[in-house]
Amino acid sequence: MIKQFIAIILISFSFISCKEKNKEFKSGNNKTKGFIINKEGSFEIKFPESGNLKADTTTQLLNDKELFIYSYNLSTNDPNSLIDGNFGYRVDYSNSDLTQEEADSFFNIQKEYLLSVSNGKLEYEFVLSKPALGRELMISLKKSNLKTKYRIFYKNGIIYKLVVVSPAGEHFNSGVKNFLESFKIYD
Repeated sequence: MIKQFIAIILISFSFISCKEKNKEFKSGNNKTKGFIINKEGSFEIKFPESGNLKADTTTQLLNDKELFIYSYNLSTNDPNSLIDGNFGYRVDYSNSDLTQEEADSFFNIQKEYLLSVSNGKLEYEFVLSKPALGRELMISLKKSNLKTKYRIFYKNGIIYKLVVVSPAGEHFNSGVKNFLESFKIYD
């Protein structure tokens, strides 16, 4: 139960406003035209080439232990607005000591948390097995023309979360598909 609570807290800090941004993390990362190879997180991903790609680190103290959530964010137009055809892309990763069984429970807890925070409606949920055990969720944001697609994975003690925010009807376009399918986890 404690590990589930820690996992909820850990992931939630990528969505709430009381986060602390540190210097952009660069150690072990290669960013070339939106292509990122992250050695610490053991992954690679290709962001769309247009837009403003930023990296940040969020820290949180929990039980006297500092937890880190590392993020890459890209907004295709105005970084402060996701309307009028703008898209938002994000990938987060953080170390975790969850067991595989706890990770299974974590996915359900995370789904309920995302629905609550977004005040959204779950359109679908799929179980994923590649590149690791995970879930894909599509959430419609109430009172908005936006949809949010999440892919959440757990592998080798690391939680990964991919997020795409798009106008309704645009969430299946080639840019979104290419972003999600470019994500690879290394063993």
